[in-house]
Amino acid sequence: RNHRLAVVADQTEPLGQINALTLSPDGRRLAYGVRNVVVPQQPYTYDEADEGWVGLVELAGGQSRQVRLPKLAGVELGRGLVWDAAGARLLVVGDSLPVADDDPLHGRQVHWLAADGTVERSFYQSEAPSGQIGWVSPLGDIDTLLFSSGADTYRYETGALRRLEGAERPP
Repeated sequence: RNHRLAVVADQTEPLGQINALTLSPDGRRLAYGVRNVVVPQQPYTYDEADEGWVGLVELAGGQSRQVRLPKLAGVELGRGLVWDAAGARLLVVGDSLPVADDDPLHGRQVHWLAADGTVERSFYQSEAPSGQIGWVSPLGDIDTLLFSSGADTYRYETGALRRLEGAERPP
């Protein structure tokens, strides 16, 4: 497998810091997250070249692609990349570059990607009930998420939000 992983390093442009790496459940694909700016200068001025991105590699043939997500700084360490059970779709959880608070892409970002890199949908912090997203956790599959927003816990399922009440709330 080492020769196949060389595809990750064989980029045509400078490669930032790889901060997440995950193999699909079927072993056919590798996803990795790249952060181009580790510590942004303050005050920060947005530059598209600073955006982090997700790399997708087909291990059998070595084809790779970059998925650019607007104003993404990078994916979350640990659970920022989660494949669905079939290895056909990928959940990406990350944070934006330090853009202004009133920018609709500011803060936490959640994206659903097809294995070919197509962005199926996105959910941004500005769309959360309190304008804030804390932790994010898939619930059974990548299309159903639990997430915190303010002092509450929500269920996000294919675009629909529901605040969890009483016994539904996780401890």
